[in-house]
Amino acid sequence: MNHKEFTLKSVDRLSLFGQYWAPEESVKAVICLVHGHGEHSSRYEPWAARFIEKGIAVITCDLRGHGWSEGKRGHTPSYLRLMQDIDILVQRAREYFPDVPLFLYGHSMGGNLVLGYAVRRQLNMSGVIASAPWLRAKRDLPRFIKGMLRGIMFLFPGLSLHTKLDAAGISHDKEEVKKYVGDPLNHDLISLKLFFEIHDTGKQLYTQGGKVNVPVLVIHGSEDPIIDPEAGREFAEKVNGDDVTLKIFDGLFHEVHHEPERDKVFAFIYSWLEERLNQKV
Repeated sequence: MNHKEFTLKSVDRLSLFGQYWAPEESVKAVICLVHGHGEHSSRYEPWAARFIEKGIAVITCDLRGHGWSEGKRGHTPSYLRLMQDIDILVQRAREYFPDVPLFLYGHSMGGNLVLGYAVRRQLNMSGVIASAPWLRAKRDLPRFIKGMLRGIMFLFPGLSLHTKLDAAGISHDKEEVKKYVGDPLNHDLISLKLFFEIHDTGKQLYTQGGKVNVPVLVIHGSEDPIIDPEAGREFAEKVNGDDVTLKIFDGLFHEVHHEPERDKVFAFIYSWLEERLNQKV
């Protein structure tokens, strides 16, 4: 397996840590991976290795304010900046892996971002995968508290709060939970601006759907205690697209790729990818 680290420069001049994993031989497709809030791209190396075995490269970066990338922890000045960061990642993917099909894959907040990206862009790629996309949190804040925080956001958009995420909800695999809690690059800070950008876009996605011009796969664990799978279902039912697939894995928690049943999860995702790749032949 080939591994390369690199630096992306955002439009507002932040240095973003990037990396890819690729097969030693020919590459038949590339996945652009967008991680979730509070984590970082290196957590996905074991998951990427599964795709490498199938001839698919995985390229990713630490989002601004996450991992080794620059920026205030858990903050963005706008949703547009995150869309532009994905633009830059996709551009780099095409430079490193030209002339192969490209898929966009996001988890949790990253799932929100890739779906937001899909409905805002006419995509020249082969598909989008959203894993437990943060469209609606399982436990939402009371309306009056959200109203108060929204008012504060206009004065102090960078003001950060602790999410107090219960890591036990990410997986039934206690070793994965232990690794998450002990990872010094993980954090639970989120600025008011980032929270409302993700919250508002998520609500727009599950209430209005939007239009997509590429195949979309939405996957959830049915027992996810962090993100509501029903919001993903609502999006899949409302979105205007010719090829939209929803898969709910019974009994699984938030990070389906870190569950004991990860073999089954990967098999489903890879089968979906193969079907879309074969359609291109």
